[in-house]
Amino acid sequence: MRYLHSLAFRLTLLYAGIFALCFAAVFGIFYFMMETDLNRWVDEELREGVKDIRRAYEISGIEGVRRILDREASVEEGRFLGRIVDGDGAVMYETEGALKDIPLSLELANAASSGVEKNESIWMEGDRIRTIYTPLENGIFVQIGLPPSEHEIWMQDFSRDLLKVGLIAVIISVGVGVLLARRSLLPVREMARMSSGISALSLGKRMPVSGQSAELDQLAVSFNSMMERIDTLVKGIREVTENLAHDLRTPIAGIRGLAEITLNGNRTSDEYKLTLYQIMERMDCLLSVCNSVLDESEADAGALALNWETVSITELCSGIIQTFEPVAADAGQKLSSSISSGLMIKGDRGRLFQVLANLVDNAVKYTPAGGTILLYADRSTSGNEVVMIVADTGAGIPEKDLPHIFERYYRGEKIRCGSGTGLGLPLVQGIVKAHGGQVMVRSEVGKGSMFLVVVPVDEEHVSCELSSASQTDDDPQTHFEFAETHS
Repeated sequence: MRYLHSLAFRLTLLYAGIFALCFAAVFGIFYFMMETDLNRWVDEELREGVKDIRRAYEISGIEGVRRILDREASVEEGRFLGRIVDGDGAVMYETEGALKDIPLSLELANAASSGVEKNESIWMEGDRIRTIYTPLENGIFVQIGLPPSEHEIWMQDFSRDLLKVGLIAVIISVGVGVLLARRSLLPVREMARMSSGISALSLGKRMPVSGQSAELDQLAVSFNSMMERIDTLVKGIREVTENLAHDLRTPIAGIRGLAEITLNGNRTSDEYKLTLYQIMERMDCLLSVCNSVLDESEADAGALALNWETVSITELCSGIIQTFEPVAADAGQKLSSSISSGLMIKGDRGRLFQVLANLVDNAVKYTPAGGTILLYADRSTSGNEVVMIVADTGAGIPEKDLPHIFERYYRGEKIRCGSGTGLGLPLVQGIVKAHGGQVMVRSEVGKGSMFLVVVPVDEEHVSCELSSASQTDDDPQTHFEFAETHS
């Protein structure tokens, strides 16, 4: 019963149905054409007989017609019908033989009495008899008929044999359809079996691409691509879970340690206050991690809340330099800047600060001592956008990782070592997109990285409901070259 609801059964039924319909159509057309030709052939033979009857009638009258009918009956050995009927429908003469019982059609008889010649086919004991009503004069007409010719008898036998062959062919087509359906669906069943066996421990499995079927190969490629994305996502989730656990465990352990040390002895009021301040700092660290996760989720969903105002990018970049200059100095790095004056846009000051802070923080984190970090800001060549660049001389990003660094939870290889959740760059991209801009990257392993942020100047260029990165006036390559020239 389960097989009756399967795709293989439906395909088999479809194969057999199409084959049967095609066979029936071909057979029907063939039979119709043969029947038409045979009727025409018999009618021509009957008309030849009608010509003989009319010549005999012109020469010898009714007696001559009777002699012609008797002669034809003897030649056909009784398989011939010949009748002479008067205007009242009474049979004046009729030949002896097997066809004597053929009824007289009143409709055709009246037509013949009126001088109109008519043909008809009559089925008698399984045989089709072809008759013709031909008028003479004074309402008298002659009806003659012939049984199936040898060709028609052969046609009937051939039709029966062809039906038997067709039935056998349909049965064979069902069997072949079953084999073809099962063979065609074998890759699909293999995919179903493999997908049902996939678990968190077997995400590395891939569907083989046979190269024999374009549709199934495309399905296999799509399946494998989906598994690649799932595998990447799961690996990213595992890694970000580990990083989150590490980032959360450190401040939590510190909080617990401070509380434990404080409780193990008598402390002054100032010491208790100092402990509380230290706990608050660690709590701020925990909140920062949680907020990063929530912000990236909102940005990924396109629901990031923005507080629109006029923002001075010049002042924003100066604030970034003041914040990170001591940090870079402690790491033995040089933080330089090239910031044009009067750079104003419409946007969210806090979110834009978050973008630059994230990029500069990554540059400090992944640049070794003695390296250089550059923060650059200026108008684009068209003047409709503000271009901000954070460049470093750090480890760089491998080429194979570049297309994925803005994906959620993606961490890439450990060339750029350090802890992190893998949410910083996706959040940067989400904030920039929400401002109607785009973020690009150029990097080379061992030489450093350059992140370029392009944001429209005024509200006419901003859309908070973008489904993809906006297109800017200039080509991205132009922005890179422009920034490199001025830096």
